[in-house]
Amino acid sequence: MQITNFVLAGLLSIAFAVGMWLVLHPGLGGTWGPVLTAVFGAGLIVGGVFITDPSLGFHLELRRGPSATTAGTRRSTTSRPAFRLTQ
Repeated sequence: MQITNFVLAGLLSIAFAVGMWLVLHPGLGGTWGPVLTAVFGAGLIVGGVFITDPSLGFHLELRRGPSATTAGTRRSTTSRPAFRLTQ
């Protein structure tokens, strides 16, 4: 369910960025606002597609060592810009 939420929120953010672009583009903030919103949406989609690795004691039966999976590494590196925008 969480994967669907991430992907849907990302698609809605990109649709919102397109709407912002169409309304605001010739004016002030018409470029960076939509671009940053679209980057946020793309990061949410990537965060939903790639599954994160268990960490910090979550899921005790799946606890692993320090090695990370390929999907977890991709999620960490590609969705980081989207989550940095919200801080």
